[in-house]
Amino acid sequence: MIKKQELKNPASAKASAGKLRIKELKNKTIAKKAKKEIILKKSSKEPQTMEELLAETSYQIHGLKRGSFIDGTIKSVSGKEVLIDVGAKTEGIVSEREIPYIRDFISRLKVGDKLTCYVVSPENEEGQVVLSLRKASAEQKWEHLYRAQKEGLQLDVKGVEVNKGGLIVEFRDLHGFIPASQMDITHAASMVDLINKIISVKVVEIDRKNNRLIFSERSVSSQAQKENVQEILKKINIGDKCKGKVTGVVQFGIFVTLTSPEAVKNMEGLVHISEIAWEKVFNPADYFKLGDIVEVVILGVEEKTGKLNLSIKKLLPDPWQSLAKMYQKDQVVSGKVTRVSPYGVFVEIEKGIEGLLHVSKIPSGREFTPGEPLECMIELVDAEKHRISLSLLPTEKPIGYK
Repeated sequence: MIKKQELKNPASAKASAGKLRIKELKNKTIAKKAKKEIILKKSSKEPQTMEELLAETSYQIHGLKRGSFIDGTIKSVSGKEVLIDVGAKTEGIVSEREIPYIRDFISRLKVGDKLTCYVVSPENEEGQVVLSLRKASAEQKWEHLYRAQKEGLQLDVKGVEVNKGGLIVEFRDLHGFIPASQMDITHAASMVDLINKIISVKVVEIDRKNNRLIFSERSVSSQAQKENVQEILKKINIGDKCKGKVTGVVQFGIFVTLTSPEAVKNMEGLVHISEIAWEKVFNPADYFKLGDIVEVVILGVEEKTGKLNLSIKKLLPDPWQSLAKMYQKDQVVSGKVTRVSPYGVFVEIEKGIEGLLHVSKIPSGREFTPGEPLECMIELVDAEKHRISLSLLPTEKPIGYK
């Protein structure tokens, strides 16, 4: 508003109007500047580039190279396609030509599963990363096998081919082997019938470096036998005579699967090396081979394993009963050294019968060699403990001898 003095003085009025104009322009400049700052401030909060957008979402694009490995997360799975989020601009896709080789592995995948992928190509024509899961598939298979071996888990395998030593089987595209000695007695004679059939086994040996897998079908049947110990005890009596087939020959004895009588058919037992024969047995393979039919007697049941303890020698005449009559105290016998031990020398005085020359009866400095002929004197024959004590023949005349 122009004051009265300014109406009277035109020069003063003009000056006032100029000041007012300057003030208005200044205020407009401040307003524009403030508006620009607000716009700039607002725009600074919004991502202006792809990098800013990714930084705001914490999403990272990995530098992918052909032949590298990268972790991913399954986004979708179907019989024809597997999509995996590997942190690229687009989802990765499993190579189509690989699908037929890993169908078993794919069938176990589900959305959200994390796994390591191999980069076949960083980008195909559709802009997708081409991936391979064969390594991940192999890793999972071997891990499963190691866990099965450690925990004694039962696995299902498929029969593929019969060879001289046993049955070649397949476990999730990996080939393994069941030796004939590890086949169940019901299958050992007709392994060809198991081709393309599913067999329950346990892992015996894993050698990943040489791609070697050994399975046992017999251990599964043994496990079933173990779980039915009480039922087994109801079917047998200590001292029962049975017939069976040799299904395993090991350093400590032979495994026999019973074939009769019916009540114990297919039960498995162990004839310990000490129960094979009355004489000292060093190698069970010298006495029996796979497939031999034997007669055994039941000694008992191992409650921890469910296996029967069997004996063959208990059905044979005990030679020690006649030895007590054949050999008398102070009788001189000829034999040969079979073993030298810290507590004495074993001397075979007839086939399978050994006597012990105790270390206390051996002169200082005297040494013996296995196979060396030796004359000894009988000191004691203990038929019950199956033991003969020997002494060396005197080489000097006793004091007072004339």
